[in-house]
Amino acid sequence: MNSGSSVYATTAVPPPGSEAEKEMKAAFEASHHHAEIAQEAYLLWLNRGCADGGDFQDWLSAIEIVRQRNPE
Repeated sequence: MNSGSSVYATTAVPPPGSEAEKEMKAAFEASHHHAEIAQEAYLLWLNRGCADGGDFQDWLSAIEIVRQRNPE
């Protein structure tokens, strides 16, 4: 093993004030809203009559509902 090499991946950080930094900060983090998304998905499922299937679409729809509610 080369002692000068790193085994860790690095992530590029955009320069402060750049358009890339603004976009990164504006990105919606669904993981920060998991409980809210789960609640919305559950309500969508109830509105569909508790039918089997469609859970993935309910989840995606719930993410969009929560995203619109929390523009961050």
